Amino acid sequence: MSSVWFILLLPLFGFLVLSVGSPLPKRAVAVLGPGVVGVAFTAAIVMFFWDYGRHGVTRDAVAYTWIVSGHFVVNFGALIDPLATVMCLIVTGVGFLILLYSVGYMSEDVDFRRFFCYMDLFVFAMLVLVLSDSYLFLLVGWAGVGLTSYLLIGFWYERPAAVAAARQALVVNVIGDWGMMVALFILFLHFHTLQYVPIFKHVPAVLGYDGSTVRIVTLLLLVGAVAKSAQLPLHVWLPNAMEGPTPVSALIHAATMVTAGVYLIARSYPLFHSAPFTQSVVIIIGTCGAFFAATCALANNDIKRVLAYSTMSQIAYMFVGVGAASYASGIFHLTTHAYFKACLFMGAGAVMHALHDNVDIRRMGGLKATMPVTFWCFLIATMAISGVPLLSGFFSKDEIVGSVYLQAQHVGWLWIIWIMLALTAGLTALYMFRLLFMVFLGQERDPELALHAHDPPLVMRLPMMILAVLAVIGGYLAFPGAPNWIGNWLRHSFERFSPVAPAEPATQWASVIIVILTVALGIFAAYRIYYQRRPAPEQVGATAPAIYRLFLNRWYVDGLYDRAVVRPIIVLGLFLSTVVERFVINGLVEGSAAALRDSSRDMRRVQSGYVRNYALSILLGAVLVVGYYVFRR
Repeated sequence: MSSVWFILLLPLFGFLVLSVGSPLPKRAVAVLGPGVVGVAFTAAIVMFFWDYGRHGVTRDAVAYTWIVSGHFVVNFGALIDPLATVMCLIVTGVGFLILLYSVGYMSEDVDFRRFFCYMDLFVFAMLVLVLSDSYLFLLVGWAGVGLTSYLLIGFWYERPAAVAAARQALVVNVIGDWGMMVALFILFLHFHTLQYVPIFKHVPAVLGYDGSTVRIVTLLLLVGAVAKSAQLPLHVWLPNAMEGPTPVSALIHAATMVTAGVYLIARSYPLFHSAPFTQSVVIIIGTCGAFFAATCALANNDIKRVLAYSTMSQIAYMFVGVGAASYASGIFHLTTHAYFKACLFMGAGAVMHALHDNVDIRRMGGLKATMPVTFWCFLIATMAISGVPLLSGFFSKDEIVGSVYLQAQHVGWLWIIWIMLALTAGLTALYMFRLLFMVFLGQERDPELALHAHDPPLVMRLPMMILAVLAVIGGYLAFPGAPNWIGNWLRHSFERFSPVAPAEPATQWASVIIVILTVALGIFAAYRIYYQRRPAPEQVGATAPAIYRLFLNRWYVDGLYDRAVVRPIIVLGLFLSTVVERFVINGLVEGSAAALRDSSRDMRRVQSGYVRNYALSILLGAVLVVGYYVFRR
């Protein structure tokens, strides 16, 4: 059996054993839950080296034929190419480290087994999404990650906030699923198949270049991507999803769900490459989302929600990358982001674990002395996400910003995009170092809370340290001036169907220098305000209270949704239940029943049982019929 089927089936096996098998000891669950994903990661490494030895030759491994009807055939298979191998390594590799971390984090939870059951199913659904060779089974995986995210966000179902967050995530993602399904119906009407290869080969011939149909299809696909990756305007579920356990947040943000939208656009690049209008929309959504999320993170005081908004901002950078046809750059940033974002969430989980689940950074401070390993891992990941030179985030983010800088020299409006991306890079450094200074440095703001703070056990520290190392070295997959290994590898996927190779720019040093200066300014501002407190954060907020309230209230987007969508739906629901259902629907049903009952009662009087009455009725009827024909003349 090909290693790809081991990659798929091992997490499914773990889910089945943990869900329907006989009760297992906690130690067995702790081995099986992460173990199946770890073995799947080994199989992914084998698959990668097999493909690398064959220079990224694409192959379609068909497991079985599901439907055969004339010329219509539906196979369940896996499309194995460089993009799929990279995604498999991220999902299984980072996923394994997160599940290993979970062994320590969830050790005291009474539903330890159920947690790993859901997590294995989550990994399996994401693998179906990235490995499928057709949009049909991509949609199956797409729905699967939506379902499992609902189960995991609401894992602590006794908490009303967790249940509400899970329900919100499900509803918003169903909106994206609707866009996906409509797009797939249109593709099927034109291509009579949902397999990738036949569609991608004939996109220009069937849909044309920048025609109305390809625009509609790609915009509908974009609806699905925006919902799944929590981008504007369907981002509202992501911050509230922090109600789930911290390892769930790490898995959703680093290796699975929110990366699915970026993968969808990258996988569908022949469609998006034929729709430049949609590519421009992707760039605009990504740029606005990156800036918006950075400002929200800057004013938030919940350690996990700050990281949630940082995820939204970094995913938005990836949207800009794939929207600018720099597909390999977008996937490269997805890869490095998986390292440092998983490390950041693990660090946040370690802090919460030590501080009795407190998430308010205003009560933290001075944790470096008691949690040194967590501090150094968090510092490295913070530097990486901020774009400090020579760390992974610097290289991957620079490729995206540099791509926009290069294209702006030919397309004027992209200068606005480049300026906003550079500004957002500075804001990222500002809010991330704000988080670092407030949590780990300075004086203890709540000595009683921090009294028993300590580094987590080895099973939690080890994954953090591995990811911190990857956050340092991961960027050298595309070191400037050296062979761009990841770009050259992914090019096998992104040049197969497009007649024009997507632009992968050389390093744009003017852009790099300006972004580095912006990042340095952000770090310096965070140091002065949140470490030296000159000026103090309160003074900064007081100088521009309206802007501070705007950021603190997340640009009032949630309130706008509440007034424009939620409340009208509630009012409509009350009207339908109290008026339409009560007086119209119930009135029709009960009125019909009453009319039938009354008419039956009247008809019953005619049925007297006397033959002479029936004969008289027949006679009268005959007289009326004869009289009608006689007098009609």
